[in-house]
Amino acid sequence: MKRRKNKGQKGGHSVAAVLSPECQAQEHLTAGRFRQAVDAFKALYKKNAPDYKAQLQAAYEGLYKQRLQKGMTQEAAMILDQLEKLAGDRPCAESIRLQLKRQEFAKAAETAATFMRGMNALPAKDIMLAADALVVAFDDLPQPSGLPEAINGELDRIHAALKSMGQQNNGCALDLIKPIGLRSPFGNWKWLIKGLSAFYAAEDDRALVAFAKIDAGSAAAAFAEPYARLLAGDLGNDATAKDAAFVEEVCCAAGFDVLAPVIARADYLWRVQRFRDAYDHLHGRVEGFPSIKSGIERTLTELFYNSCLEMPFDQSQKYLRHLSQSAFSFSASDPIKQLWAQRSLALHTENHSLDDEIILELWEKFLSVHHQFHGDGQKIRALVYRRLGDLFAQVIPDDSPFAFFSIFKRRERATFRNPELAERCYEKSLKADPGAKNTQMALIDFYEKNGQTAKVNKMLDQLIKQFPDEKEVLFKAGNRCLERKALLKGLNYLEQALALDPMDAKVREGFIVACIRAAHAYAQKAEIDKCRALLPRALAVSDAISEDMNRSHGFLYARWSAFELLCHHEAEAAALWEKAIAHQPAGKMTLHFFYWIAARYYGVDHRLLKENEALIQSTLKGPAKAGIAGDLAETLLYFRSLPQAYKFVLRHRKLIHGFMKRSVQEQMSCLEAKAILTYALSNHYYSPDIASLCVRNRLKSDPNDAYFRYQRYLMHQDDARLLPGLKAAMDELTTILKLSREQQEAMVTAEVQKQIQALKSGQDQARHRADPFGSMDLDDEEHDDMEDDELTEAVLRSMIDNLSPPRSSSREGRNSRTKGGRRKKSSSSGPRQMELF
Repeated sequence: MKRRKNKGQKGGHSVAAVLSPECQAQEHLTAGRFRQAVDAFKALYKKNAPDYKAQLQAAYEGLYKQRLQKGMTQEAAMILDQLEKLAGDRPCAESIRLQLKRQEFAKAAETAATFMRGMNALPAKDIMLAADALVVAFDDLPQPSGLPEAINGELDRIHAALKSMGQQNNGCALDLIKPIGLRSPFGNWKWLIKGLSAFYAAEDDRALVAFAKIDAGSAAAAFAEPYARLLAGDLGNDATAKDAAFVEEVCCAAGFDVLAPVIARADYLWRVQRFRDAYDHLHGRVEGFPSIKSGIERTLTELFYNSCLEMPFDQSQKYLRHLSQSAFSFSASDPIKQLWAQRSLALHTENHSLDDEIILELWEKFLSVHHQFHGDGQKIRALVYRRLGDLFAQVIPDDSPFAFFSIFKRRERATFRNPELAERCYEKSLKADPGAKNTQMALIDFYEKNGQTAKVNKMLDQLIKQFPDEKEVLFKAGNRCLERKALLKGLNYLEQALALDPMDAKVREGFIVACIRAAHAYAQKAEIDKCRALLPRALAVSDAISEDMNRSHGFLYARWSAFELLCHHEAEAAALWEKAIAHQPAGKMTLHFFYWIAARYYGVDHRLLKENEALIQSTLKGPAKAGIAGDLAETLLYFRSLPQAYKFVLRHRKLIHGFMKRSVQEQMSCLEAKAILTYALSNHYYSPDIASLCVRNRLKSDPNDAYFRYQRYLMHQDDARLLPGLKAAMDELTTILKLSREQQEAMVTAEVQKQIQALKSGQDQARHRADPFGSMDLDDEEHDDMEDDELTEAVLRSMIDNLSPPRSSSREGRNSRTKGGRRKKSSSSGPRQMELF
């Protein structure tokens, strides 16, 4: 008999079998349908409790966390009761999660402490939760009682490290967490602190490694997630970057539930480059924006008013004009908006204006706005003029192509960006705040570089009377006295400064140098007793074991040996030389090279130095040794700033360079190679052939040395025949950057990042020339009344005259132009460093 076919059947397949209750329950649990999973496993648990207890607990736990995430704390508490019943005698750490969600931090910490006292019997996830609660609940709360001593000590270290991170003292934070083991309950927090330190040190690879070691689901992992996402790729292209719902959830998690929808919408507008629409959306909906008070409003204010400093120029000038028009369309409507807009305009102009007068005028407009609405703020006036003084007092590098031929001529005066405006601004700052020590010190530095010695001496005398117990003032006065050859007075000031801070290395070295210079002066006058009396004073603050040529006992004994020879006391000189040799590491030639140059520099007759000169001559004519070449390079670099010593070295240049060329072809360490390369690339001893040989030999032994690969790249940049193409250059710089981070070459990392940015900027400019409309601001249609001209001098003048309020009549007048005309522009130290409020 034939089987009847089912009419609803497709393709002859049989109807799928109904899933068993066990499979249905597991499917609900796997899919995250925890309510259905609880119901299914409850039915199974009634039939066979031992077999289904674990699955029912997992279902309840998932439902519990789901309810907590949605803020349904009452339902979560009811589910927690069921979890605790299932746990029986075993403690349930999930109560900590509920207490944290309710912001009952003290209760959560006490509960966590109870669990930590018996943590050996707890599963790892419960220990992690308890440790997280102890860390998260530390702010302004008493330490939980009854914690084991070891746990208490580690918790204190984590708390102190997090505080240090908040104060941007990353080195202290890393020192604090060193004793904490990786198997500690606080291991996740240790990895978090290490990752954050690496992140802020621009060591991206190390940061990612540290973040990856944090256990998933921990509070530390949640904290590290945005940093890891930022390092993993471009957030602007991330799938969630323009997801307003996701941003709103982040804002709610951060505790800004009310502002979440507004911030999310503004963030979306910003990411699609509708910058002005984003600002308008925020301004119309966030009460207190912009703000000068602390809080989320102030944070948003800084973001929106500082962002123009980071934008490409064509976008920033349109955005900045919008801020200005929004602020000054109704002059008395919102003084805070006017202050922030004027500040942003002034900071932006510092980087782009060709005229220093415009920069000064914009900042004075800012002061005018501040005076109009907040009264006469002398402190902020002093701060602004001090900043302008520092800006205009920047020294412009000597870019003359014939600068090398003036190597022996000491330039008395530096070339400043705008000396007349610098002096005027410093004086106005001091008029507003006459007792400002730092401003007076900055003006003294300016006068020193400008060769105005009479003004320097007068101001220092006033400063000493005003701050007789300030270390910086005494140190400055002491150094100035040394330059005037008032050695005893300088020694007195430096000794007072040293008494205030005996551990300050800079002051210690300054005092030792003063002792050396005074002793040399006494030796030249044959006042040997006074010369000898200074040696114990210098030794008392120097370093017994050191290779520093100013602070080391060995080099100090060598100097005083030369002073004895200067007075023809050969026996005393020999005794001091023996003491110097006793402090010299075995095999090092640095002290002998030092004595060879220093004794002649001090004026010792070469006939008294026969033994030393014979040793030097035989060494330099003998077999090549990279270690000795490194010692020689370090010594010559020390003497390069002393003209008489430099002339003596020049007489032996052929002998020295012959030895160097032979030595750089030998096997050498990284430190030796760096010393030789620094010598060969220095302005005084410039030797490209030695530098090239040094780099080539070093890379032959270690092709992945980041420092020397970068030096090779720079050499290729200087030689048109070896100049790499753009892609090859970018590939090489990317490789060097990765290696430098692995090898912790911070200087190379910073320099390579600048080079990469410069190459990218060049690509962007080339792309813009090819497609001049490709970078158009996407919100142009929203603001079609805005013009597209750049912030040229005429536009800036228009903005000053038309958008800013009238100048207060109580303010001081000034000349319309700087005496020297338009000045050469130099790079600014960074507009974001200024905090005006």
